[in-house]
Amino acid sequence: MYMPQPRLMPHKRCSCRNARAGDERGHHITTGCSVGPWRNKTHNSLRDEICALFKAYGIAYVKEELLCFELNKGHRPDVSIAAGQLGCPNKVLLDVTVTGTIHRSMEGRSDNKPGSAAQSAFARKEREYNKRANPNNHIILPIVFESTGRIHEKTLNFIKKVAKRVAADEEGVKEDGLYNYFITAISVCLQRGLANAYI
Repeated sequence: MYMPQPRLMPHKRCSCRNARAGDERGHHITTGCSVGPWRNKTHNSLRDEICALFKAYGIAYVKEELLCFELNKGHRPDVSIAAGQLGCPNKVLLDVTVTGTIHRSMEGRSDNKPGSAAQSAFARKEREYNKRANPNNHIILPIVFESTGRIHEKTLNFIKKVAKRVAADEEGVKEDGLYNYFITAISVCLQRGLANAYI
């Protein structure tokens, strides 16, 4: 998504409160718009793709599990991974997010470098969840993607951990090959969701 999108009218501005002018690459419409459904659709498709991979390889999980947070019982993580898996004694809560690289809050910032949007989203999600997760001894892990296709470093590390765990249980399965398969499946899902926003 570094190329201008010809379907977007020049100088057209969205009516939502998060809009910015000159979004010729479509980062706002795919990840920042609070009016259209595309942000949620892309998020949900990524969450479901991750769950499908877990199911295929025998990793116990619950999607949008209720009552995970003592202080906010109505709040639900995207995916809960049962304790004792992936080398972790505690339950791991995943929060999937796709962030755009062009936001009003980032305009004019000197640190707007490759990966900075993903890092900002990761830090924000950690702050939001840690107060809720810590009283229950859960571990929160934001799963962060940028609208450019870039994946946050800790998300990549998590996917490597999943591949390592599966490869250890599956005879003849190589960790590197499985990791590449997971990355490909998730990346294709992300790009499909972003592309659908233009159609």
